[in-house]
Amino acid sequence: GVSIENSSFFRFTGSGDTNEFYGFRIERVKNGGGVGITTNCTHVEIDHLYISDCPIGGLYVKTDPDCSFTNTREKFTQQNTRIHHNYIRNVGNEGMYIGSTKYFGVQVTCQGNDTLLMPPLLKGVRIFRNILDHTGWDGIQVSSASEDCHIYDNTVLFDSQAEHLAQMSGIIIGGGSSCDCYNNYISGGKGSGIEVHGTGRVKIFNNIIENAGRDYKPDDLQAMKYGI
Repeated sequence: GVSIENSSFFRFTGSGDTNEFYGFRIERVKNGGGVGITTNCTHVEIDHLYISDCPIGGLYVKTDPDCSFTNTREKFTQQNTRIHHNYIRNVGNEGMYIGSTKYFGVQVTCQGNDTLLMPPLLKGVRIFRNILDHTGWDGIQVSSASEDCHIYDNTVLFDSQAEHLAQMSGIIIGGGSSCDCYNNYISGGKGSGIEVHGTGRVKIFNNIIENAGRDYKPDDLQAMKYGI
């Protein structure tokens, strides 16, 4: 629906009209995601957006390394990412996909040679007061967020509806991340409430997790999902 690349120190906000809490509405994207903030974007704030009915994800905020070699870990860091007061509903994949899940490197073919490139880290992440409602995969996914990461005061409802085995959680703290996750309300999802694959220095507290995975194969004990 909206794509922003190679930009820094900007705010994309729908708060300009006092009569509309979600001033921008991105709906019914035919073949893609709602909003993509990618390729060397840093110092970004995204708020007061309404995103719905997208076949892929709701909001992507990440940079993937490529053969330009300008956006690898040693050359670029995504700083100060602020995502708040957004409503995302009825999306096919992740509600929010923040940071690269390829923390340990991604194979890229450059000039005929397979090369392992390390994706950039995120430092200074705040994800708060968002509503995620009916996502196909994870509600909120944060990866490669190595420093100063906080996920709090979010509401995640009915995550993991597509039952994709590797993508079933309300909130997932992915590889390379050190995040505090607190004051979130997660209810009715088919996946586990909170899933952690981080690098340590992770604090999880004051969350309410209700009926996590209860509707996913309730008669199969091997398919059980978990609160955390």
